[in-house]
Amino acid sequence: MKRYWLSILVLAAGLAFAVYTTKSAHLNFLDLPSFIIVVAVPLLFVTVFFGFKDTYRAFATLHKKENESEALHAALVFFNVYGKAIWVSAFIAVITGGIGVLRNLNDPAAIGPIFAFGLIAVLYCGVVQLAVVLPHTISIHKQLGNSGTRGDMFNLFGSLFGVVSVYLLFMIILTL
Repeated sequence: MKRYWLSILVLAAGLAFAVYTTKSAHLNFLDLPSFIIVVAVPLLFVTVFFGFKDTYRAFATLHKKENESEALHAALVFFNVYGKAIWVSAFIAVITGGIGVLRNLNDPAAIGPIFAFGLIAVLYCGVVQLAVVLPHTISIHKQLGNSGTRGDMFNLFGSLFGVVSVYLLFMIILTL
């Protein structure tokens, strides 16, 4: 548990350093619609899909050292679905941002905030993956004695690369 909070602290320090080095205001990274689309909606989706009881059990696996194999497998399925739901939601936010940019091509002042909406959604997606989903899946794999964490990392970076590359490609085509 101590390692989890230490890793969250390192992640927060890294994000704070990134904000500081870009000389941006920290409030530029807060966007309620992106947060709702990427964090709240997928969590609500998987909570309704799996039920409140199973959602609680899945999140409790990180805190318990002795879990049953069946409970660990159920929690692993939960976090795999939750991780995929987060990426799908980020992709929807990216597409929504792209559509918003296309609708507002005549208004240059509106393009920046809409473009930022999609990028912040991808940022939130990556942060939730690194802060919530990945630590839980690594903990579950360790408790199961699996070595599946490498596959989870490749899945995370593959999804991130896919969403960001589609968004950037869309924006490059748009500027031509």
